[in-house]
Amino acid sequence: MKPRYTTFFSLLALFLLGACSKDLGNYNYTDVNKVTIEGVEKEYTAKVASQFVVQPTLLATLNPISAEPADTSSYSYEWACYLSNTKNIIGKSKNLDYTVNLLPGNYPVVYTITDRNTGIAFIQKFNLRVENDISSGWLVLSDVDQASRLDMVNFVNMQPTVHIDVLKKTGSELKLKGKPRGVYFFSYQSNATNAIYIFTSEQSTRLFNQTLRWQTIYDLSYQISSEMVNNGIGDYLYPESNTTSYLVTDKELQYNVLLGSNLRAYGTHVNYYADGTGKLVKFNVSPYVANFNVSSGPYAIVYDTEARQFLRHVNLASQCVTMPAPTGLPSVDAGAGVEFDPQNVGKDLVYMTATSVGIDKRYCTAVMKDPANGKYSLIRFELSNTGTPLITQAYNKEFSVDANIAQAEKFAVHPATGRLFYSVGSKLYMFDLASSQSKLVLDKGTSKISMIKFNNFENESTTSNGTTVFRQFFGKLLVASYDPAKSSESNGTLETYQVPDLFSGDLVQEQSYSGFGKIVSVTYKER
Repeated sequence: MKPRYTTFFSLLALFLLGACSKDLGNYNYTDVNKVTIEGVEKEYTAKVASQFVVQPTLLATLNPISAEPADTSSYSYEWACYLSNTKNIIGKSKNLDYTVNLLPGNYPVVYTITDRNTGIAFIQKFNLRVENDISSGWLVLSDVDQASRLDMVNFVNMQPTVHIDVLKKTGSELKLKGKPRGVYFFSYQSNATNAIYIFTSEQSTRLFNQTLRWQTIYDLSYQISSEMVNNGIGDYLYPESNTTSYLVTDKELQYNVLLGSNLRAYGTHVNYYADGTGKLVKFNVSPYVANFNVSSGPYAIVYDTEARQFLRHVNLASQCVTMPAPTGLPSVDAGAGVEFDPQNVGKDLVYMTATSVGIDKRYCTAVMKDPANGKYSLIRFELSNTGTPLITQAYNKEFSVDANIAQAEKFAVHPATGRLFYSVGSKLYMFDLASSQSKLVLDKGTSKISMIKFNNFENESTTSNGTTVFRQFFGKLLVASYDPAKSSESNGTLETYQVPDLFSGDLVQEQSYSGFGKIVSVTYKER
């Protein structure tokens, strides 16, 4: 039996060996053409209506690429940009030569080259930032012979260009009427729905952020859903978040609600509060609103000019509420100042603003005047980040006579240090809470200061060529001045200053722009 097994396994081995022998040389390898794309940057910046050109270097291992850009006999080419997942083909040749016909914004672009012999595609991606002469920058509302004019300092790659009468330059349908009051930037949900509001003595309206286009329905009167005051012409506007803002008109306070993704409606008049008996009391609101945005939602500190008291409006509430007394005096001026009762201040409000330091510090700073003796004082209190009306810290002290605060015309508060800046004619002063001292920090000579401001940026991620605008300009003091001896059309100047860390330091001028009228209001137009 043993020989039979031996014979069987021998035959099986020979069979398998023969099968392997027949498979030898059965694999034929063919090189596949590969294309390498070089000379394409990761990001480009181009202006609307400009010619955008990209000339890549293409290296093929087998199938030569024609030096003629229009030759598509061996390869097909496609340049496609995407907006909200919608593909838009902007070129079909080796090189891209495209007249930019896109709204300002960021667009991913995909360059695809396909070998017609094999059908294999090779791709290269990059980002295209589309800008125009009004993409981002300072909007400057000027008074030119008691008429309103909107100018702009536009930034492309952080390089400034001044555009005088930007509405005329862009062909906007809006024709400004009346004396200028204010210009405001609103961040809604995206750069496509952001808006710019302009208030004059005869108009309150908005503009489409990307192009400055205008329609009649953009007038503020179309956004007021309750009793209209002064025919829908507002005095002051206070934006806070992409869903919240406050409108002050003729001592009335209105709070907006968001209808849809990009429409605000100013509804209920909220300048009411319940007194000790529960009775609803209407009050005249000051033009100044200190508005905040905290974890529990937006809220604002307002001032009752008749009862001379601070009140607080809570997110979505139909009326204001009174505020409790502070829990402690400030360590910055220990033992100084007088006890502060927000329900019985007994003084007239001269100026008030809100500042936020980091994510958990919210301050309200107010300049007050005692009607009995004409003396001025500074009140500053901190509110908790939870949205409760509790005042956790307070500062209340009179200014010294040599501070010249009685002659002050414009005010601003540094968001980080809390120092108060104020102007008197051509001179700018800085007041320090820690030392209760003020000092002259700028003298414009024959020019007069018409506005000072620390801009509140809505969107910290706003960038230009990778530079964060928020980081570039946050905490920088804006000073506007004009020379009365020069032409009213071009006698205005806008400057930015670095504020010193220490009170003993000096202001440092960083940028200066000229050619404006008498500047009344400035805001930063974000993307």
